[in-house]
Amino acid sequence: MTDREIKTIWRNKAFDPLKQVRVLAELENCNYHVMFDSLVKLGLVSENERTNKAHHGKAWGADETAELIRMYQKGMSYNEMAEILGRTKDSISQRLYTVGAK
Repeated sequence: MTDREIKTIWRNKAFDPLKQVRVLAELENCNYHVMFDSLVKLGLVSENERTNKAHHGKAWGADETAELIRMYQKGMSYNEMAEILGRTKDSISQRLYTVGAK
């Protein structure tokens, strides 16, 4: 894929830039980090965006994780927990899996 093609695809990107980087990486048959480096070199993203997006959101604190586990044990839905904690449903699911609650 040429630099011009990458720029065109990036300008017409999907709503989620992280997913778009993955798509471009798959099209180029390279890994995510190599593609991100290419986007930085092309001036389409800044190096700061890598740092900001590498965590995919805010880190989980011990208190927040404990509250999540309490809500899960009470039988609350993922949607309810996500709304209360200001997280996505996927984030809730992943955190519960990570801490071994589900």
